[in-house]
Amino acid sequence: MAIRIRPIEPADGPKLVDLHESLSDVTRHYRFFSPHPHLTPAEVDRFSHVDHVDREALVAVDGDDNVVGVGRFDRTGDDIGEVAFVVTDRLQGQGIGSRLLEALGEWGRAHGVARFEADVLADNRSMMHVFRKWAPGTSVTFCDGVLHFDMPIPTRVGQN
Repeated sequence: MAIRIRPIEPADGPKLVDLHESLSDVTRHYRFFSPHPHLTPAEVDRFSHVDHVDREALVAVDGDDNVVGVGRFDRTGDDIGEVAFVVTDRLQGQGIGSRLLEALGEWGRAHGVARFEADVLADNRSMMHVFRKWAPGTSVTFCDGVLHFDMPIPTRVGQN
């Protein structure tokens, strides 16, 4: 299946709802740190509208333009962005999350972001693997069952 990465559009709101509803309880818990069974209208609006300066979001879409993954970051400092992403369960482990992270890194670096931060539940091994592989110089701290990743965006994104 061919997957394309593109910037999110406001019209993607309903597709984000469909993606969220398709996620397993475990995947939702990993992404939101709670069961979070449904997105609220305010969340759909916030997630589908970004300014492409301090907030960026990219979607992974299949051949029918269904959203099968989403990655985003919010700038939290001059050169720091908090990153998060999720991929539909049926396509996890196929490199889509890594592609989203790489594309976000390229965009961030081009717009003055030098580091990404992320919080990951301690049992989310696949996310830990993605971050460590992407940014080998990653610093990790642990508190209350959550790992905090501080990742320098690789100078040559995609070369790791």
